[in-house]
Amino acid sequence: MVFKKCLIKKFIVIIKLKQIKNMIIPIIGIFFCCVGLWLIHFLNFHYWDFNYPFILTSSYIILYISIFSLLFYKKEFSSIFGLRIKGVNKKIVKKSILTGLFIGFLSNIITNLLFHNTMSPLEIGNTFVIVILVTLIAPLVEELMFRGFIQGLLQYKIFQNSFYVPIILSTVLFAISHYVFVYKMGVLQFITTLFFIAIAGFACGLFRAKYNSIVPSIFTHVFFNIGGSIAGIAIMLTVSTHSDINKIYYLNDTTSYNFDLNDDEAWIDSYEKYCNLGRLTVPEAKANKVNGFVPVRFVIDTCGRTTMIRIDSNAVGYKYLGYGCEEEAIRFIKDLPLNKPLIINGVKSEKEMVLNIYF
Repeated sequence: MVFKKCLIKKFIVIIKLKQIKNMIIPIIGIFFCCVGLWLIHFLNFHYWDFNYPFILTSSYIILYISIFSLLFYKKEFSSIFGLRIKGVNKKIVKKSILTGLFIGFLSNIITNLLFHNTMSPLEIGNTFVIVILVTLIAPLVEELMFRGFIQGLLQYKIFQNSFYVPIILSTVLFAISHYVFVYKMGVLQFITTLFFIAIAGFACGLFRAKYNSIVPSIFTHVFFNIGGSIAGIAIMLTVSTHSDINKIYYLNDTTSYNFDLNDDEAWIDSYEKYCNLGRLTVPEAKANKVNGFVPVRFVIDTCGRTTMIRIDSNAVGYKYLGYGCEEEAIRFIKDLPLNKPLIINGVKSEKEMVLNIYF
């Protein structure tokens, strides 16, 4: 009897060790896939001289998962990646499209109502290129990686008996991969933005798991991005602070102001001209004949955006003005046009600044 029990225990241990061994390869695969992507994001954001290396990122992901799959899962390639089309009908596609549009539109509306900092395609470069990247390349590549490669390995090789765990883990990794776009935001904005990215990722994961295909998840992702872009452009065109800025300034326009951090004279000249057009008055402050200035300290990051904005309360000569002046000063700095980043020894660098906003 004792011998039988020992034999059973030994058998269980062998099974568990075999399970762990079978899990090691997919875990390593997922780890290096994510690390590689995050490293590309980091290098781009801090050192490379272009906004987002879609070609490099896409090439890395496709090459990596192709080699990995051919080495270890050649026969199971189609099922792991969810490349199944059979069973995905018009009803499922319609449902995925509407889900993506709803989440994308709602998330961007809520985020901008709370934080007032829409980034529209008109602000960040060639509209046609951005549209192609946002609505085609990014969803295809990211779905292949997160809902195909990562969720597929989690679902079929690591957590075979769980429906939600692979979805949740792939969603978390998907949200983390977007840190490069949001990590310099305020805490509340950071949490809110990543929350909506995670919601979108979870919806894509549900479609992938339910229908065993990444096709509906691709549609959800594509229309999440489209819905967010539509909301951003709608806010930009209807809210005065955004529409005024877009009428005034385009980074690639030869007639635009030269917000170049490498040329102090040009930057100051552009800023002074912009002040005459970009700043809204505060009616209550004007009615109460408030005069003075608000010193605003901020950082222009390596993408040329204003971040870490706060009132420099210790500045010499500053007295609290009230009547909404401080809030308007922060709003004004937050909505400054994109700058041409500071370059030091060939590397994009941050620059801390303090500007006095006069009322």
